[in-house]
Amino acid sequence: MAIKAEVIDTNIIEIPKEVNFVSLEGPEILFCSDSILKIKSINLNSASSITSVDTDKYYTVFYIKFSSQNFLTLKCDTDAFLKYIKHSRLTPAPFEVKDKISGLTIIGAVFGVIAIFSILFGGDNSSDNSKTLSQNEMAKVCKAYIGEIFGKPTSIIENYKNQDGLTYVRYTRNADNTRWSYVCDMSNSSIAWAAWMSDTQEWGRWRYEDETKLSYDQSTNSISFVMNDTGSKVVVQL
Repeated sequence: MAIKAEVIDTNIIEIPKEVNFVSLEGPEILFCSDSILKIKSINLNSASSITSVDTDKYYTVFYIKFSSQNFLTLKCDTDAFLKYIKHSRLTPAPFEVKDKISGLTIIGAVFGVIAIFSILFGGDNSSDNSKTLSQNEMAKVCKAYIGEIFGKPTSIIENYKNQDGLTYVRYTRNADNTRWSYVCDMSNSSIAWAAWMSDTQEWGRWRYEDETKLSYDQSTNSISFVMNDTGSKVVVQL
């Protein structure tokens, strides 16, 4: 999915001043440069943060900051932007405490809205087989998922935060008394995880290779998923 965005301001020298619009296609910002209209691009995954600085029903202005201190401010149709974010599989790291942004904040926020307000896990999209998870239910699913990945009992895993639709869990490893923190994204009827990197003090990438579909069983009020590496099925009673 691609959207057109107006260039409001930028200090990126590769984007000529005469460029008034860019196209966002997947993780790429595409623009024309030089007299022969060469197509050039900037990868959104190289951004250190994306923040919405102004938004309403009709348009959104968002500020993209890169690690090199370069920036790009764009304006586009709000509906188009939300659809682009929903369908683009970027690799943002989630928002963490102390206002530290280690990834694309706006992505996490939009996925959060989707996770909370969408009707999830409807295998046949019917009202009889759908479920909107509460934060407590999402915590149960996340703990079971992380416990299965790392071979830990859910009894030692705690849900310490819920923010922007993301579910944060952690446990202390008895062997060396170290704390391990993870986050789950349960948007789009699936679940994926990322880990807190204690050495760099930032969130790692989303582990989409472990992403798996979530299935809701109304008769038992439970969520189930199958682990990609082992093929084992996990059932979580809600």
